[in-house]
Amino acid sequence: MKAAHLAFAVLCVLSSVVKADVFHCTFTEPFVTVTYSMAQQTLTFDEAGQPLKKVLNGVSFQIQSAGKFALVNSQKQTVMTLNLSNQGSDGMSDDVYPFETTWSKSEDGKAQQFGGCESNLLKRKHQD
Repeated sequence: MKAAHLAFAVLCVLSSVVKADVFHCTFTEPFVTVTYSMAQQTLTFDEAGQPLKKVLNGVSFQIQSAGKFALVNSQKQTVMTLNLSNQGSDGMSDDVYPFETTWSKSEDGKAQQFGGCESNLLKRKHQD
């Protein structure tokens, strides 16, 4: 019976994440905001102080396991991972994000940056 309840809970969480249309992620040093659109399959990088945004097209949202997701580019490389832990951080504020995220800044995946993400369904919590 416990297994059935656990499976149902996982399905509920996954269904709310899969319905999410847009993810907003925040990173510090450098200060970057990343937006992923499921509908358009685009990943947009907006770095503070830079006049142009970088847009990756053809980025797919893939479920790796319960609460773990990957954004994968058209070359099948993981660009970003999301972990639904409710412990995400932007590294600057006291806000708590639903997703912890890792962004592979370099093509070899060695330069990584950590941040927090929210979706249009699962919002960050502001701490007072």
